[in-house]
Amino acid sequence: MNRTDMVFGYLQNYIKDKYDKYSEEILISNEEDSLFDLSFSNFLDEMKFALLYKNGKYELVLEKARNLVYGKLLELENLEVDILFVNCTDSLTEKEIQNVLESEKYMLEPPISQKHQSIAGEFLNIISEKVVENISIYSNINLKQYIEDLKASIISFAFNGSLAGDDVATRNYWEEYCFQIQYGEDYVLGIIQTDIELQIEKQLKEIAYKDIVLLYTETDNYYGEVYDISSPFPERDEMVESILRKFFDEISWEASNTFVPDFYNGEDWE
Repeated sequence: MNRTDMVFGYLQNYIKDKYDKYSEEILISNEEDSLFDLSFSNFLDEMKFALLYKNGKYELVLEKARNLVYGKLLELENLEVDILFVNCTDSLTEKEIQNVLESEKYMLEPPISQKHQSIAGEFLNIISEKVVENISIYSNINLKQYIEDLKASIISFAFNGSLAGDDVATRNYWEEYCFQIQYGEDYVLGIIQTDIELQIEKQLKEIAYKDIVLLYTETDNYYGEVYDISSPFPERDEMVESILRKFFDEISWEASNTFVPDFYNGEDWE
């Protein structure tokens, strides 16, 4: 590694650490003027509350975050602001960078310059990522309980005997699913799987938005990615589809590993 690369690497790490540090300071700040009729221990909790319970007002909280960023930037020395601006240059054209720098020359009293606006955009990306990650880390959602409830609902399906005939002594729809997934035919299994998918979809339609978000963080499609600053998670239907696949995979795994007799080879219940 040559000296230029080393200096550039140090600069990148310095800038990243500064963005992380100031983002954390903003999120743990204790803001008394909440946008809701509630008190929060810090701004992070207010952002999580808005995202989970007042999603339609999340942009108002983002605007508050932007103003907190501006307040932080106005506290810093001009040199440090200039260093933070380096992180914005990758997303700007040469002309745009030049325009920002030229505009700074004519600002006698900021308070909010184009440079500040560009830096604030970077901060909001980082803050949104931290909010989404925090929701996942501290989620108390009990995926296992949802699966148990789903299993109970499958057991309660109307059942008039096995689709495979009288020789198969399954006693409810759950046992029938377990048998078919382990010993049955694809055609019959497909009928049951369609029923179960419809039941999962019905169950998810009754779940509050908050729980949909929390369940989505348990799916393979969730990687802490922020889709859009103003809406960090995808649309509800997209999240439901991911959760449906997760539920179906979980319930199928349990059905595949639940004991049922191989009635075709003379086994019976223990």
